[in-house]
Amino acid sequence: MVPFYNECPELADSETRSIMIMNDKHLPNGTYGLLEFYCDDLDCDCRRVTINVYCPEITKRKMLATISFGWESLKFYQKNSPFIKDPKLLKGPCLDMMNKQSKYAPYLLKIVEQVLEDQEYVDRLKRHYNLFKQSIKRKKTSEKTVINASGKKTSRNAPCPCGSGKKYKKCCGR
Repeated sequence: MVPFYNECPELADSETRSIMIMNDKHLPNGTYGLLEFYCDDLDCDCRRVTINVYCPEITKRKMLATISFGWESLKFYQKNSPFIKDPKLLKGPCLDMMNKQSKYAPYLLKIVEQVLEDQEYVDRLKRHYNLFKQSIKRKKTSEKTVINASGKKTSRNAPCPCGSGKKYKKCCGR
């Protein structure tokens, strides 16, 4: 898993979600960032994001929760993930069992579940997934053009599909 900000830093700066917690009996006060991580395997079309939750007021480097979220239907995961014994684990949000979780993780999962009820945010995650995969593909194949979300090639002087407002050649085309 690779951080989204490694591939689209300007977009990550402007679109990374954060949550301010005040007076919660389970969580310390502070601003909690939701950092997106995506799979960089071009042969994988998992359509999932790993969200690492951190709070610099609590800890500088340690993640407080690692949450996996799959936005596709259960049928999609049953069909496309035959190696997973229980595809239900791929659908929706859950604490990632592969990562160590803090004592706050169960409470942070409940908050992130509420955030994921916002369809605009889920659509943003889907868009970020596509942009991330395009960026990885471009790097791995050394393509000079990228396919944007509408399926068209992006020329060097066109606006960058990551949404930064810059020309492609001055942004993700570097």
